[in-house]
Amino acid sequence: MGKEHYIEQLKEQLHEVMERPVTLGRAEEVMVYADAICALRRTEGRDEAEGFTEDDAKAWTARMENEDGTTGPHWTMGQTDAVANVAGIHVDKPTFWACLNMMYKRTGFMPTFDIQVANEDPTASVGRQTIILKNCLTKGGILAKFDADAETLDEELEGTFDDWEMPETFSLLNGMQ
Repeated sequence: MGKEHYIEQLKEQLHEVMERPVTLGRAEEVMVYADAICALRRTEGRDEAEGFTEDDAKAWTARMENEDGTTGPHWTMGQTDAVANVAGIHVDKPTFWACLNMMYKRTGFMPTFDIQVANEDPTASVGRQTIILKNCLTKGGILAKFDADAETLDEELEGTFDDWEMPETFSLLNGMQ
């Protein structure tokens, strides 16, 4: 049996699993099939993303019955991409999107994450200030940017957090005490 024929059989099995109701075991099974397809495609020098596509993820999540009574994905791919970027997770976007929606399906909750922001100007004598926002949930957005020509940077981020820490604070300048 040739490699392409085997890949097609794996894809058929993947699609059969995706036709059944979504469970954690089936999510793991989807990941195994998708990983096998991607590995075989990599041996041919092909893009590994051809295994579990965005269309596959959308078709699979459309049938999910969530813990809160809703049906289908709870978050957009843009929202889960923002979570992956903030958390420093580098994974296949459709797979991560499907997995986070699977977690929501099972629990009714979205995993939280921490955001740490450090403000520091090496030319200033006040030093550095760091704040950590704990247990964040966001609907997406830009969490960090840089513009060397701007005097200030603004970015709105819609979401919540339930705690914070400030492990580093700016130093007081003479005359500020």
